[in-house]
Amino acid sequence: MLKKLENCEKKIISYPWLYELYNKIVSCQLNLKIFKFNLIISYSVDLNVDFLVFNLVKWLMCNFVTDNFFCNICINCKLLNLHQHPDFYFIKCENKNICINDFILIKNKLYERAYLSSFKIVYFSYTNFLTKTTFNSLLKTMEEFSYKIIFIFTCFDNVDIPLTLLSRSFFFKLFNPSERVVFTWLKNFNFSLNNDNILSVIRLNNNSPFLSLNFIKYLWKKRLSFLNKISFSLFSNLDKIQKLIYNNFYLKFNWLLILFMDLVNLHFNNKDSIVNIDHLLLLKCLYKKFLFKNIYIIIKKIIIYQREILLTPNLNKNLLINNISFVLHQYSTCK
Repeated sequence: MLKKLENCEKKIISYPWLYELYNKIVSCQLNLKIFKFNLIISYSVDLNVDFLVFNLVKWLMCNFVTDNFFCNICINCKLLNLHQHPDFYFIKCENKNICINDFILIKNKLYERAYLSSFKIVYFSYTNFLTKTTFNSLLKTMEEFSYKIIFIFTCFDNVDIPLTLLSRSFFFKLFNPSERVVFTWLKNFNFSLNNDNILSVIRLNNNSPFLSLNFIKYLWKKRLSFLNKISFSLFSNLDKIQKLIYNNFYLKFNWLLILFMDLVNLHFNNKDSIVNIDHLLLLKCLYKKFLFKNIYIIIKKIIIYQREILLTPNLNKNLLINNISFVLHQYSTCK
């Protein structure tokens, strides 16, 4: 089921963390273009892997490909740009039931010969949502075709991918880009943030360029307001703590967790691991407020509460906020 991919018009070179892997994959062009194969790409954070795959598909199907680049003007490239190529199927596995239903719909079409290319391509995005039973059914289907069909899978890490599929595929790992690469990329957007601000955003989002970009657009002001309201005396007032974390409480739980983990890094003078590098003064003030052993207790409590939120959707929000507020208030008065 062909679906629209975002930002397809942009060149792959505009995303340096994708361009390196793109070159690495197409360097195997003799193996990829001659033999029947499957391809698995694993990643750890949002790196726009759909865009990478789309460019690989264009390179594979292009009629006038030159080295590592597709022409973008042949009939195959044009149809892919219009999201109307009859030999390319995109299945987004955001829901396991939708995924298998989409595959059933296109399965009969796969038995037909390719229309414009010498092969067909089926792309499964977010493959982690597939169940073991679905994987087994898919593997059986893949073995039925005597002609060339290329299966491409992308997954968040590869722990859930069956070994039977891994053993029959080319496997590539898309690593997180360095802080320097993401920093340089974000600077192109001309945000009114200083270097420490941008670095903090990158660390908050585990070096994901797109999560960092969205954070600056939609969450930066909320984070700034949250940190500005935290003062030396805040945790001594139970009501103030509750008001501070009431709205968007799960997000603020996460910010609190990172804040107290930064206090641990500050204790060991591990500046390179501090996330809130743009609020060092606040961290130093908080460090004076809490006993070091209590910082570990608070971190443990926050992690437990976050887990309860994920495992118990109907959990009482007010009760959770009261609990974490009491913990912060209790241990802040011990020094």
